[in-house]
Amino acid sequence: MNKIEEITKTLQTEIDDSKIISQLTELYQVYLQEKNENHGFINNYLINLNLPLILCKSIKQNFSQINQNWFIAYQLSCFLLDIILSSNNTNLNDFQMNIIIDSHLILLKRLQKNYLLKKESIINLETTKDEYLNVIRLILNNFKKIIQYSTKIVYLLLKSPWFLQLFITDNKEFSLLLIEFFIVCINLSPESFDRLKHSLKIDILDELIYHLSIMNNSEMIQKIIKSLVVLLIKIPGLSKTIVKRYRGIQLLLMKWLNQFTNKSNGVVSTKVSMETTQTILDKNEACRLLLTQLIDLINESQIPTAKEKKSEMIVNRKKTLENKNIDVRQAAIIIQSNWRGYSDRKKIKRMNESIGLLQRHFREHQLKKLENEQQVQLEKDFQIMITMNRHKRYREKLETEIKLWSSLPGCLVENEWNKERELAAIFIQRHYRGYCARKYLKNQRDYLKRDKAARTIQLNFRKYLSRLECASSGKTVFKIDPTENNLINNKKLEITIKEVLREHRKWCETHQQSMRLINQLEDVHKETQIKIGQYRRDYQVNSIKYFYSHEAKAIYLNRQEYLQVMVRY
Repeated sequence: MNKIEEITKTLQTEIDDSKIISQLTELYQVYLQEKNENHGFINNYLINLNLPLILCKSIKQNFSQINQNWFIAYQLSCFLLDIILSSNNTNLNDFQMNIIIDSHLILLKRLQKNYLLKKESIINLETTKDEYLNVIRLILNNFKKIIQYSTKIVYLLLKSPWFLQLFITDNKEFSLLLIEFFIVCINLSPESFDRLKHSLKIDILDELIYHLSIMNNSEMIQKIIKSLVVLLIKIPGLSKTIVKRYRGIQLLLMKWLNQFTNKSNGVVSTKVSMETTQTILDKNEACRLLLTQLIDLINESQIPTAKEKKSEMIVNRKKTLENKNIDVRQAAIIIQSNWRGYSDRKKIKRMNESIGLLQRHFREHQLKKLENEQQVQLEKDFQIMITMNRHKRYREKLETEIKLWSSLPGCLVENEWNKERELAAIFIQRHYRGYCARKYLKNQRDYLKRDKAARTIQLNFRKYLSRLECASSGKTVFKIDPTENNLINNKKLEITIKEVLREHRKWCETHQQSMRLINQLEDVHKETQIKIGQYRRDYQVNSIKYFYSHEAKAIYLNRQEYLQVMVRY
């Protein structure tokens, strides 16, 4: 048991498929040795470790790619079969059954593929092909044991798509083995075949009839006929579908019957021993009996019963009634077709009119949209042209100015250039000062709002402090009794209230506010604006005077220089 626990622990952590398979074979050998001692305990332990699913996954592997012998797959199948059949848990759910069935069918499909490849590539090595066939036989025997364990597996097996892929084959040896296995399944559970879909039944029957029509092997023919006989005996209603689908089935069966009767009545060869001839005759006789039984079953299905006769009479009556009413139906069909044609033509006419109207409105919309786009584009082009002309005129103006400046003396150009720079600086400064003034005014307004809010808060708080001060001195009484008995107290209270108000007024006079009011600030702002405007006007007048005085002086100096030059010449 310790050895089994060690191997199972390594299995849970292993990833490589080849190592897993080698460990499973080692575990199977240990299992066979310790099987007799703790049989039930070991099986329950392996099932709790989910070993059957690991075995199913390993059986699906392609043993030729992982350099393993295909006989190991048979050993793993036997290991799985021993665990399932020997465990106390006799009930398997559909999921577990499907996993077991699919794993074995995939294994058979891989064996079939490798067997056909060996048969095509290696002709001399017959041992390899025999080994594949032996492994296939052994796995099918294990499959038979699994089917006997639970008849429910038969339905899941026949329903599986892997079974149909295996069953449809042209290889004689493999098809013979599968037909034998199919006969065993039908004998165990015929209702499983009856529960299948109609298309799946037809596929299986097509494969059987196909092999019956092309095969020449007597053993193969015997197995096919036996399977058909078992199907028709277990499922009597299947004979009608066979007769209806395969119309030449009776001629085919009669051909094989004549062939087997001729073989059984033929002359025995002298080269063959008596025992072999007797076995051949026995096989031919068995095939002949099966063929006669199959022909009888098919013929019995063609004999109509009383219920079928009644159904035929009812069908004939219905046909006569239909023939009588066919003229009325034809007339109704003509009327309906004419009315539908009229209504459809009317609908098509309306649809064409509505489509034309829709197209017209759509075209008008598109034309308006195009006109608007063209108008917008023209306006854009006109604006671009205007800007280009302005830039062009500005460049021409600059060029003319440059030419004029170049013709004048350098001192005049420098003076004029300094003057323009000064005007530009003044312009920039004026705008910057205006920006700063506007920003300051905005900040001042925000400050005034905050100051007003603070002053209201301070005013209320001062009132609160004055009330507290009066209350602490004991001079105030806050409740006034309106009754006649307390008139003296009411007069004292009025005197104290007046004293409180007088003290509060004195305190407010001593603690005057330091901030100006909004009206005062607005007046100050207006005065500053007037002063700034006056300063600007004075500055402009002074600059003009300065310009003209310097210009006159420059002209006078230029004239004097010109006269001196002329006198020299």
